[in-house]
Order: sequence, then structure tokens, then C-alpha cells
Amino acid sequence: LCGEGILDFYTTEWDSYRFSSKVVGGIFSYLNRHWIKRELDEGNDDIYEVYVLAIVTWKEHLFVHLRSNITAAMLMLIERERNSEKINRKLISGVIQSYVELGVNETDTSTTASSSPAVPQVDRLPKLRVYREHFEKHFIAETESYYATEAADFIATNPVTEYMKKVEIRLKEEKERCDLYLHESTQELLAKTLEKVLISKQLELFQNEFGNLLESNKDSDLERMYMLCDRVENGLDELRLALQRHIARQGEMALDKIVDVAINVSSLIIFHDFVISFFKKLRGILISY
Repeated sequence: LCGEGILDFYTTEWDSYRFSSKVVGGIFSYLNRHWIKRELDEGNDDIYEVYVLAIVTWKEHLFVHLRSNITAAMLMLIERERNSEKINRKLISGVIQSYVELGVNETDTSTTASSSPAVPQVDRLPKLRVYREHFEKHFIAETESYYATEAADFIATNPVTEYMKKVEIRLKEEKERCDLYLHESTQELLAKTLEKVLISKQLELFQNEFGNLLESNKDSDLERMYMLCDRVENGLDELRLALQRHIARQGEMALDKIVDVAINVSSLIIFHDFVISFFKKLRGILISY
């Protein structure tokens, strides 16, 4: 089994197994509340509540043999979606839910209510080691590689203004992807990875284009550049310096227009009109930021 086939098989079998295990866990609730609870209270870490035992068994006897192929299949589907193909997102969300729950026997009781000194294993919040080790780290690595290639290819054939629009779209798409079928804890790491590849590594490109956008009064593009660069550390430093130089240069140009050295009404009007118009333009840029 490979590709969507293995994901379909895994999610179908997992849903059935999980449901049956919950039923069995309910049947043996008396055992969970008494003998198993006593063993756990005495520090016997090799004893599990019935449902948790079922999850551990799945992990040790099935998941361990399929995890590499399953993760590869998920990454393949995600890449296809990034390439604008329609995919069955339920296959990915189903496997992700499984990866998260497979950490149920690695719980941290400090994450549960302190008023419950003996929280049942099944009610504790699972750690995410399985999810992070067997999916998230591979997903982040693939994401960085994919967008590094896409950025280089797109920049080679498109202007900076179009690249910025592309980055905006990709950032939105990846956030939606995380919201739809990844674990919420991945959101921050995913965003940082995208910002590094798509923005931080392209700062020089943005800085070189900034002056042209100012001269051409491209306010919407300037706003877009500001919003992107503001997402990364020190992203605005060079843009601030460039803006200062632009303001100084425009002021010098205005003074040069006053040819007559003597102060007269005509020269004052020319200078006054320029200052007012330039101030309005600059104010519009700053407000948009």
C-alpha cells in the first residue's frame, strides 16, 4: 500500500479500532476504576487503562511498521494541494488525529486540572511526541524546501510586486491548511518557516525595489511590502533608512526648483505647494502602515 491507498486503509481501520476500543473500555470501566487505578496510584507504569492499552498496542504493533509510508503519503497529498490539485483532506486530518492520540500514554498530568489528583489516563492531555517526530518535523522540512524552490523560480520570471502578492497568498493558504487539518501547535513553527524562506531571505530584493515604489507612488505595493517585512526581525530597518533618504532627496529637489535666490512671493508659493503636496503623499504612506 502507498499513496492515498495507505491513508484510506489506515484511517478506516483506525476509526473502527478506536470506536471498538472505546466500547471495550466502557465495558471494563469497573476494572479501570479499581484494580487498574490502584496499580497506577502505586506507580506501576506498565499498567494501562483498557482504552489506553488498546492505543498503545496499535502504536507498537501497527503504527511502527506503517508510519514512514503514511507520513510520506500525507506529504505527497499536501504538495499536490500546494500545486492547486484537489485532495481528500479528510484522509490527512484523520491520520493527524491518530498521530496526536498515539501520545496518550506519554501524558503530562500537570496539564490537567490540579483539583483532580487522580485523572483517568484516557482524560489526560496527550503529549505530541509522536505527531512532532513522525509528521511535523518532516512537514516543516518539506515546506522549507518546497517554498525555497518556488520563490527562486517565481522571482526569476516575475517582478517584485507580483512576488509580494504571491507571498501574501501563500501565507494565507498555509494558515488555512493548518486550521483545517494540522494540529494547532504547528501554526507558529509553520509561520516562522514561511517567513524565513519567503521574506527574510528576500529582504535585499525588497529593499532594492523600495525606492522605485516610492518614486512611482505605488502605495498599495508599499503597504504590502511593509506588512511583509514587518513580520520578520529587522525587516524594516533598511526601509526606514531608505524612506529618510527619499524625504531628504525630495526636499533638496524642491529647493533646487527655486532658481531665484531672492525671497519673493513666487518662490515661496512654489516651495509651499511642494511641501504641502509632499506632506500629503508621505502622510498617506505612513497612515497605510
